[in-house]
Amino acid sequence: SQTNSAITHHITAHNHALNNFTDHAVDKNKEENNNRMSQIQPSTSPRT
Repeated sequence: SQTNSAITHHITAHNHALNNFTDHAVDKNKEENNNRMSQIQPSTSPRT
């Protein structure tokens, strides 16, 4: 049972790292989308 708990702990840590990576990727996509939208909108464009 000691081996099982070690494996479970490893899986939990792996899932946690995956979740962090996914959250980071989503945040990055949101930032890029926001930047793209602000470039499209003339009201926030520096040219106006």
